[in-house]
Amino acid sequence: MVEAEVISPVILFIVKYKWIFLFYVLAALFILLTKKRWEIHAKIIYLYRTSLGLAWMDAIANKYREIVKLVSLIGVGIGFTGMIVIAVTLIISAWQLVTVPEAPASVGLVLPETTIPGIGVLPFHFWLITIFIIAVVHEFSHGVVARAHNVRVQSSGIAFIGPILAAFVEPEEKKLAKQSDVVQYSVFAAGPFANILLGFFAILASLLLLNFSAGIEVVAVNPGMPAEAAGLPQGTIITQFNSQQVSGVDDLQAALTAAKGKEDVHVVTASGQGYILNMSGRDKMGVQLRNSFGIGMKAAVLNWVNDLLFWLRILSFGIGLFNLLPLGPVDGGRMFRIAMHRLVRNRKSADAWFRNVSIAFFVLLVLLLTFPFVRTIF
Repeated sequence: MVEAEVISPVILFIVKYKWIFLFYVLAALFILLTKKRWEIHAKIIYLYRTSLGLAWMDAIANKYREIVKLVSLIGVGIGFTGMIVIAVTLIISAWQLVTVPEAPASVGLVLPETTIPGIGVLPFHFWLITIFIIAVVHEFSHGVVARAHNVRVQSSGIAFIGPILAAFVEPEEKKLAKQSDVVQYSVFAAGPFANILLGFFAILASLLLLNFSAGIEVVAVNPGMPAEAAGLPQGTIITQFNSQQVSGVDDLQAALTAAKGKEDVHVVTASGQGYILNMSGRDKMGVQLRNSFGIGMKAAVLNWVNDLLFWLRILSFGIGLFNLLPLGPVDGGRMFRIAMHRLVRNRKSADAWFRNVSIAFFVLLVLLLTFPFVRTIF
């Protein structure tokens, strides 16, 4: 009896996360079968080098060289702007996390079936697809911009940083280091800039899908929030908000923002049922929403595509901005290091600035990742 009580939760856990277990088991088998092809660093970073995509990088860079150079210069400006935005955002988030007891977590690891702060649980299949798309776009962009400036790309490949799936391209570092600061900025900013553009593409595609939307589905109702108190059920379709027709999540968000300050808001569902939500002191209804496209096979496909675009938008913006942090080996860190060498003439002082800022943001990330758990315990 005791043994059954111990085994049962384990079995349930494995069954619940079976696709994640299968993925990592297959990944482990692949690594074991091809272990001679893998390069291991610090025991947790695994690199598998290939030549996939290198010919395409050359072809695009050769055909559109001047356009690539021009767009990459825009990327430099976006890169430094994004660096400031993400740095300030993390600092403010850390301050709120420490000073406001009910402040939600603002940073999380992008792993399957984990909760993305303020968004919801990331399903395994959307994690796998979106991470693949984001990584390919990110690294391919690095490679194209490097080739446009005649910097050879030695290899491309996949990587595991612990459990985190990643990809990489490997420019010829010595030649890249001899290029002008602007060229180096262009190459490093290319990946995050491409991810940000991908996020905007996902938004545009989602807006086009709204033409087929039948309303807004309540995917989940959060406990202790106005929607639960009003009795708004999970799975229902919202069609009106304060007598205003709403066809998509963005419409509802705009209407909710316009209604800020009102104590009560009125929601009507597709069945004609109305619900009054008491919003006193709240700026959120306490629901997870998605655009709904009705029922049937066509609707199921559109719902799936819409959910994919939602996660692609969220993760592409998030990963793109994270890579712009002035932190160690990420793209933003490498841009920041070059900038310090330009702004601070003494090389040792410049390296000290870079090192101290990197350490500060690393500590900040650790705080943001761990403090919610510590706060819960104590």
